Amino acid sequence: MRHPATLKLPVLLLLITLFTSGCSVLPESTPNQLYRLPAPEIAPVSTSAQPVALSVQPPKAGRLLGSDNIVVWPEGNQVSVYGDARWYDSAPAMLQSTWINAIQQSAIVSHVSADRQGADYQLTSELRDFHIVYNDGIPQAVMRVDVVLQDSASGERLATTQLQASQTADNEHVGAVVNALGIAAESVSQALIEWLYLMLER
Repeated sequence: MRHPATLKLPVLLLLITLFTSGCSVLPESTPNQLYRLPAPEIAPVSTSAQPVALSVQPPKAGRLLGSDNIVVWPEGNQVSVYGDARWYDSAPAMLQSTWINAIQQSAIVSHVSADRQGADYQLTSELRDFHIVYNDGIPQAVMRVDVVLQDSASGERLATTQLQASQTADNEHVGAVVNALGIAAESVSQALIEWLYLMLER
């Protein structure tokens, strides 16, 4: 007499033992290291802030630049990301927070926030570059963003500009390239403040 159920029982017991004991044949995944952009150090630009409210929106970005991936262009047309490291938030969300902090420090307007309601002006943008490129084997951070200042009530574009910066990393380690991206982002923040100040003074 055949007993197929009896033949399968040892296999079933083995599977139950593996699951209940916490054993796994799958390799353990390495947790991602999370990074943030350093807070910008912006000196006050004006002793008297413009009595206006400014709304800063997160920059638009493509799928990769708009994610929490730290993007790198190793060579040629190849595009990659650092597998064991990520931003703690999406790049657009981090840059929005960075710019709001920078504008607050600069004291060029009386109020700045992410809220559109009650804002006199809106700052919108599109992130073109925010990644690491390799030049002759040396990693370099590059950042480029198109910026628009518009009237909140009418939606009219009052001014546009393109801001960009680059910074060579000290080495190829992820901490060094993140630091280089942070320096490039701070340079763009400083340029953004100077441009906004001139546009709002007109």
